[in-house]
Amino acid sequence: MTLPRGELPVPHGRALELFTAAWNTNDAKTRERLVRTVCSPGLEVTSPYGILRGIGAQLRSIAEVRAQFPRLRTRGTILGEHHGAVLSSWRTSFGGARPALSGIDCYEFDGQGRVVRVVSFSPVSLPGTARGAKGTRARRAARTRRQGGLPAGKR
Repeated sequence: MTLPRGELPVPHGRALELFTAAWNTNDAKTRERLVRTVCSPGLEVTSPYGILRGIGAQLRSIAEVRAQFPRLRTRGTILGEHHGAVLSSWRTSFGGARPALSGIDCYEFDGQGRVVRVVSFSPVSLPGTARGAKGTRARRAARTRRQGGLPAGKR
């Protein structure tokens, strides 16, 4: 992978590609270089798991997740972009260690093209994913079978 050499602004699509690559590598030095290339030092990431402030906190978070799930792979798709903000869907697989997650993130960029804020929503139901309506019904039916065949509240 070729990293930009200080050429800012990095196009938003390229910035998200590099940010995703940081999640997909087990090499800490490469991960740090990727995150520092595309993120502002004042980066703030808000997710259902909490709020992270600063590049160091983001790097520690990624390292903790990768230590648990070294085969983790994530990919994303830009859904829309305007006025320095990008809406992106993503899907993360854990190499079979647990079910995949899907979500939606909103990225805000500064005038230099660096990510300053990420607001992440996960898991969400996306059309065509296991978390969609059919997947939910199937999981509910399987749970009902495991619990003796009676729906919740009827036991």
